[in-house]
Amino acid sequence: MWLIVAACCSGFAMGGVQNGTGALVTDEFEGDLRGTAFGLFSVFVGIGDILFTMVAANLGAQQWYNAYLAYLVMIPMLILELICMPRGNKEAKPTKGNHIKVPKEVLAIGAIGFFYFALTQLFNSNEAMLIAERGLGGTVEAGNAASLYNIAGMIGGFLVFPWKKIFKKHTLSVNTVISTAGCAAMLIAASMLHVSAGAVLMSLAYSIYNPIECQFASEASEPMGMAFNLAIITATQSLGQAFSPMIMGAAAVPFGGGITGQFTAGVIMFAVLAVITFWYFGKVYKPTKPTATEVAAE
Repeated sequence: MWLIVAACCSGFAMGGVQNGTGALVTDEFEGDLRGTAFGLFSVFVGIGDILFTMVAANLGAQQWYNAYLAYLVMIPMLILELICMPRGNKEAKPTKGNHIKVPKEVLAIGAIGFFYFALTQLFNSNEAMLIAERGLGGTVEAGNAASLYNIAGMIGGFLVFPWKKIFKKHTLSVNTVISTAGCAAMLIAASMLHVSAGAVLMSLAYSIYNPIECQFASEASEPMGMAFNLAIITATQSLGQAFSPMIMGAAAVPFGGGITGQFTAGVIMFAVLAVITFWYFGKVYKPTKPTATEVAAE
């Protein structure tokens, strides 16, 4: 019971940190620098994941519940945040004639992101079972693939700005295509090389997709209500991950179910989502103002 309560509190706090960070980045950076800042945020999230996992694993080696002592590291982090972090800019309060607007672009980006995050969760949920089912290894191999996934994610964070500069409004479409290739590599996996390739492709695409999605949402939002709109994006991402087992389990039924059925459905759904994303950002999406990259291109 207490573990469930603690998990709820942790999730609530994580949502607050993600939304607060997103709002702070939009306050302090403009245009493509905003995407770069979101990318660096992804890099340090990846570093934190690795370090926190290492600390928790060592603390829990004797007694599993000692792993929770790793949360004590948040105390010095909180002190540093209070001292060093900028306070950000307060949004104007809504009035009768000037209220918070949720643009249709934000809703559309959130809907696309919901399915993208549901699909990317395939790796985290099924990677270990796929390795065991195919007879490719055990816990060590699954751990190595997960580590490779985290490392590739950190590298992807550094690629956000050049990636956006090259692919512009179709950045999310290209990332979805890469995710499709990564999911296909997992589907046909007959060796750890295939699994490793799938891990790298899916993680690179995911780590770039996340900050660019936030950047597109911020570009479509007015200053007042931007934090709320970014919270919508974060919420749809989290909901996609939470509902992933149910969505992919149902989608796998026509393909015989099981891990293979889920990755088969994943490849098809990724491909369909890539087409939808390409169409939406090519024909429909309209930011409130062009980015520096788009102005230079014109």
